[in-house]
Amino acid sequence: VCYDKDLGWKIKQNSTSPPFYFTNSQGFRVTESRYKSGFEYNDIDILTIGGSQTEGVDVKCENSWPYIIEQLSGYSVGNIGTRGYGLDQAILSYKDTNYAPRMVILGLIPDSFERSTRIVSMGLYGRGNISKPMFDFIDNHDYKIINVPAVNGEKLEKEYFYGLESNLFKYEKAYHPYLFRNHFLDVFYSFRFFKMIPLQLNNNHKERIYISDSDEFSYIKNILKVFRSITVHKNDIPFVLLMGPVKNNGNNTPWEKTITFLDSLQINYIDLTNEMRHEVTTYRDSIYFKIGSHYTPK
Repeated sequence: VCYDKDLGWKIKQNSTSPPFYFTNSQGFRVTESRYKSGFEYNDIDILTIGGSQTEGVDVKCENSWPYIIEQLSGYSVGNIGTRGYGLDQAILSYKDTNYAPRMVILGLIPDSFERSTRIVSMGLYGRGNISKPMFDFIDNHDYKIINVPAVNGEKLEKEYFYGLESNLFKYEKAYHPYLFRNHFLDVFYSFRFFKMIPLQLNNNHKERIYISDSDEFSYIKNILKVFRSITVHKNDIPFVLLMGPVKNNGNNTPWEKTITFLDSLQINYIDLTNEMRHEVTTYRDSIYFKIGSHYTPK
């Protein structure tokens, strides 16, 4: 990936990281053979957007679900899914594309929602060294995009030094002023580390947004409304894949609240939760268990 002022980061064009990753001059993920032949899309029938699960991290392009859809359907599928993307970045990457697909497929995992509430990658309690754009909703119908161009490098470092005076970090939904309050023992790294623990524990024990009734979920619903309005404007068919290895309880799905809202927006979806759980728990030699990383959503 490389820095992008509008999205925070994006997949590099015409780049390689063998044996898994190859992109063409348009920035789409492609197979090694297509990369070597200089393949470019003339038309795209389906555009796929989302995070690492859509990009197909840890697997070759041939085993990513966008490529599998292309092979099964016969339609041309352009994959611009990008590792670490939140729902907001995925939608903005689609909004600014110059291609005119018939359909756009949004791949969602639970982390897609959490990431959308953060102004920095991994959140202020995580890595926090790359910032990203965020939606700022003035009301239910109007919004602006903040942090564009995305602050990065030395400029982002300065925001940490500004501490309580930083206006940037206050957009992060999990922001707490305690994070930046000065203490005379701050000179000791170990003290600063332990000072963070209560905030980290509180953040880790919060209910996941996609199953909550929180203000954060209301924020996510507004972003999904923007997605629907963009597809209407572009005359594209929206479609959502709901993915995650969490076990469904009986007839209930953890995505129930999201599904109810998608229905209200008249966005079609497929819930792959059970199928993906079967995939990762049945095949013990899958990459998910071998290296503890992404599961392969065949």
